[in-house]
Amino acid sequence: MALAGLAAPSPDFALVFNPAEIDAPRGSSVTINAFISRPGGFAGNVTVTAPDVSSLKIKLKGGDTKSTTGEFVSFKFKLKG
Repeated sequence: MALAGLAAPSPDFALVFNPAEIDAPRGSSVTINAFISRPGGFAGNVTVTAPDVSSLKIKLKGGDTKSTTGEFVSFKFKLKG
């Protein structure tokens, strides 16, 4: 929300996922990286939470929430066979 006469603040960071799309066979594991772009020099902690994919028969290994002051976080998914 912007106050009258004041511009809305610009984002402190942005996330870019790699790969952006996955095509993997059942029974395989896939790692997805969330790269953190910090365009304004933001140096604070960023917390990324993976979506709940249990209904898709995909298991998330290593926890669903990652925090960092670094450049990326990684999530490993196992596709059930």
